[in-house]
Amino acid sequence: MQTKGCARIMTVDPPKKRWTGDRLDGLETKVDDGFAQVDKRFDKVDEQFDKVDARFDKVDARLEKVEGKIESGVKELRGEMGELGKELRGEMNERFDKVDTKFDTLEAKFDKKFDWLIGILLVSVITILGAVIGPNVL
Repeated sequence: MQTKGCARIMTVDPPKKRWTGDRLDGLETKVDDGFAQVDKRFDKVDEQFDKVDARFDKVDARLEKVEGKIESGVKELRGEMGELGKELRGEMNERFDKVDTKFDTLEAKFDKKFDWLIGILLVSVITILGAVIGPNVL
């Protein structure tokens, strides 16, 4: 229950305007017009996105071409490197064969000289032994 003092302080304002059918129709028209403008703006945004999509499609196509060129370039480079590797191996093997031949020649020369030195040493030993033992044995 309210006391008499509270009832006096509280005032109620009457509604300023009533929502009539004409006013509601006007509001509906304004809302429809507003949404139509929003739809137009979204249509423009959709057009812009379509343009962006088309640009991305072009970029994708260019990237695919570049990717293809890079892949073919890498394959070509690998082939060239393989050929160069074979050539280098062949040249290295030829040079190592030449070095091996030179070492074989040097080894044969050392063998001859060593055989010659052993022959001289044996002759020298026999001569010395003959000189030392020879007069005593006879």
